[in-house]
Amino acid sequence: MYPKLKYSEKAVVTMAILAACHLGVISKMKKWILGMLSLLGMTTAATSHGAEESSLWKAYSTISEKEKKNGFDDLDEAERAFLRVWELEAEINNGGFDQYFFNSSGDHCLETKESLIRIGAQKTAEILADAMFLFPDGEPSKDQTKRQNQLKEVSPDSDRFESHDQRFLAYEEDVSGLALKHYEESR
Repeated sequence: MYPKLKYSEKAVVTMAILAACHLGVISKMKKWILGMLSLLGMTTAATSHGAEESSLWKAYSTISEKEKKNGFDDLDEAERAFLRVWELEAEINNGGFDQYFFNSSGDHCLETKESLIRIGAQKTAEILADAMFLFPDGEPSKDQTKRQNQLKEVSPDSDRFESHDQRFLAYEEDVSGLALKHYEESR
């Protein structure tokens, strides 16, 4: 009756709903939504991947609260790496590399690539590096407006990164899990 979803699809839906709940967008519906996800056999705190999901969410909440209070520069290396990887994954799951580079997330693509290497996500770092290579001189501008103009040349029909999107969404590495492990080991 319900569609069978791959782990990556479940993770995307779960993270999007949990983020919306966290932001208060649908806080009154949180219990109902989590129940429905459970009925669909999707990853939530009530299912087999619940402990990792719960730990990911707790780490994200803790780090993002610290960032809101003290600023990004006050975060330690593991916290910054966690947020960069979280942001990369959220952007690509939502709109692909085109969206990642279009939004402010792309301001830190070099640092994100370094963070991926640091947490042990070498394959994902290579995918990001390959996508970055399509920009002039192999490096997207750190300035969002300039990068958006570059993006118009690199991917005028928003399709140049489709193969990169597919490679990323194949999830050969558990980037969230690796980021969480790196963060937890630093505590």
